[in-house]
Amino acid sequence: MRVLYDCCSEEIKMKDMKQLKIVGNKYFKPEKGLNLLTWSEKEQIQYLNNSDDTTWTVEKLAQCFPASETTIKVG
Repeated sequence: MRVLYDCCSEEIKMKDMKQLKIVGNKYFKPEKGLNLLTWSEKEQIQYLNNSDDTTWTVEKLAQCFPASETTIKVG
């Protein structure tokens, strides 16, 4: 009987944790970094990477433009 009770309490804990995560994600979204790129710079980054992705890697583009590697990967 105790095993059944432990199983149910674990399920209740998991449901509570799931609900807390949902509320946390809704009201406490992670901050986005500053976007310092203009539309034309974004287009140029996309063009350079599509034209020659071996030369214009994410690291190289991050050095040449005012953006981090994660910003360039997302864009």
